[in-house]
Amino acid sequence: NWRGDWGGFRSWATGQKFFSVHGGLFTNYTAHDNLAPALWFDTDNTDILVEHATLDHNYNQGLFLEASQGPLTFRDCTITRNGETGILATQAARVTLEHCNISGNGQRQIFVPWMAPEHAMRTETNFETNKPMHLRSDHWTLTDNTIAAEGAAQLMVISNWPWFIDTLKSSGNTWSHPDRED
Repeated sequence: NWRGDWGGFRSWATGQKFFSVHGGLFTNYTAHDNLAPALWFDTDNTDILVEHATLDHNYNQGLFLEASQGPLTFRDCTITRNGETGILATQAARVTLEHCNISGNGQRQIFVPWMAPEHAMRTETNFETNKPMHLRSDHWTLTDNTIAAEGAAQLMVISNWPWFIDTLKSSGNTWSHPDRED
């Protein structure tokens, strides 16, 4: 996004943005020092596996997951030192994070935002079946990850969405914030 940066445009510009990927394998993917989010899966993505990715030192997010039915699996990934958020997810279902290092991101490590009703669920069409999908952030699995924040940054921010919490599976994770006692 170096051209966008010249005009001060960084908010939703992207390093790499993928739409309607059904069956994708990303191995050893690296994105760093971009003036935009590093990797963005936006709308109708399913059966995605990302292994050994390094998403670091990007201006906004390391990983942005939006309006995707999943499953979206991220294994042995490093998502660190991004300017805003390590992982931002809006209406992303069946997300699995395994053995990932999500740390040192500027504001939040994992962020599932928005309480407004119009943001809680989104309807998209599966391009292969032409059937509507009602998507919301639910059915996440977090296993054996390291999630660490520094300074004023937060570990994980989830809006008051009971279906996210009620469907979350989390085990073996290490959560740390050395700058806070609470």
